[in-house]
Amino acid sequence: MRQSARAAPTRPPSAPAVEEVDGADRFRFRASGMASNRKRLGLSAADFGLLVGASGQSVYAWEQGKARPRGRNLAAIAALRGIGKREVVERLAALKSGGKS
Repeated sequence: MRQSARAAPTRPPSAPAVEEVDGADRFRFRASGMASNRKRLGLSAADFGLLVGASGQSVYAWEQGKARPRGRNLAAIAALRGIGKREVVERLAALKSGGKS
């Protein structure tokens, strides 16, 4: 059996959930990328929502492709891409304590 010379293009497994496109106010969103980043950070949908300024229900809807995050949420999702678990824990603690240090 002969294989096709052209293989189907594949995305790298570490493709970002949100990519900046044409300036700071425009983002490209991938639901599966956001879901994998949330799981990588070990966050519940409610905690992820707290970090990005949304509810846990909104996070689930975004991950399932039933809704799309708005601009300010997209920017917050993009900001979570490059941080680790320790920083997430610190941010959550600050948010849950009302910003008190």
